[in-house]
Amino acid sequence: MNVTFLGSGNLATHVALALKSAGETIVQVYSPNFEHARELADKVGAEPVSDLSCLKQTDVYISAVKDNAQETVWQNLSSNGYIHDSSLMFHTSGSIGLDEVRKYFKRSAVFYPLQSFSKHRAVDLSDAPFLIDASSKETEEIAVSLAHKISSNVSIMDSEKRKVVHLAAVFASNFANNMYSIAADILGQDDIPFSILAPLIRETAAKIEGMHPVDAQTGPAVRGDMNIMKAHLGRLSSNYAEIYSMVSGNIERMRDDTNIKKQR
Repeated sequence: MNVTFLGSGNLATHVALALKSAGETIVQVYSPNFEHARELADKVGAEPVSDLSCLKQTDVYISAVKDNAQETVWQNLSSNGYIHDSSLMFHTSGSIGLDEVRKYFKRSAVFYPLQSFSKHRAVDLSDAPFLIDASSKETEEIAVSLAHKISSNVSIMDSEKRKVVHLAAVFASNFANNMYSIAADILGQDDIPFSILAPLIRETAAKIEGMHPVDAQTGPAVRGDMNIMKAHLGRLSSNYAEIYSMVSGNIERMRDDTNIKKQR
């Protein structure tokens, strides 16, 4: 298939590279910043463009711009006739519904890879979940086929369920990473390298492959060790202490709820 990418950021970079490796042709890469478009285009043998009016007709357009810019791009493309309104338009957002793109393109789909992307770090997409929702069975089959070029883990999921997955992913990935940032800051105040936590982080993540996260929970809050928690709070800034107290309280509540359920 011939594919054009709208967007050149983290997600667009990895998906474009994966499709290129799978034998697909990347025709163009669009970004309002020409240098950003050229950076990705050079990697996948495509033409960089920074003007939507310069887009060529291709089989599939994958819209991977920022969520708050998606509709503006679709509206611009549709109202100005830069591409045909029957073109296949896939978007990669976890939080934008299918109906929002279908207003502008009859043949549309959600093409959402559930993964964390950083542009200059390689990521294996072979088992990354791709969640598909499409405007028709024909479009669904095309989207699923394209996703299977990248990953063996492809599912059909409607917009409401996908939004739930996206919300859960914010907790599991974005918030977890923010906790790493706090831990790095705490260690850095005493010139201790963050790498000291790497084995612990790997084991914590590995445990949930075979355990429910509630059962995998360890630490002073789940033990109810008030002396340790009080000592920890005494070492923290007010902002970090607030986070520590809130999360510890939630761990305690989940522990208690789990114990009550087990007793029933």
